Amino acid sequence: METKQRGIRTFKCEFNDPDFKGLPKKTERLISNSDSSLLGLGMQVVLAGGETNRHAHTGQDAAWLVLEGRARFYGKTDDEVFEIGPLEGLFMPDGQDYWFESASDQPLKILRMSARDPRAEAKRMNYEDLKGWQGHLGGERVTARK
Repeated sequence: METKQRGIRTFKCEFNDPDFKGLPKKTERLISNSDSSLLGLGMQVVLAGGETNRHAHTGQDAAWLVLEGRARFYGKTDDEVFEIGPLEGLFMPDGQDYWFESASDQPLKILRMSARDPRAEAKRMNYEDLKGWQGHLGGERVTARK
């Protein structure tokens, strides 16, 4: 089995292709599985209508950091609300269901950092149907937890 040569590298918080192709949300993987088996880093820009469905990620903890705009995260219920602005962050533990949306008139630019547990299966668990524009995300459709 061939091992990829890893080393220090720089990256920029910008899109390789800035075209949203008519979608309300775009993600750029800054550190991917081919870079690290433990760490992930992605930048997302969310426009109006780019809110996510309620879902969870197993096998990884994540932290979010707003660069521009404001984000509103909802926990297990829509009564559990966390709003964060520029240079503010949010920790999301493994398996916690949530959804989020842009909470301002300007586009939301946000970083998502994740740390994978190599002993656990990493899956996306969808507690609601994917939005029409989210079809590429996949995951398993599950019923809501009580």
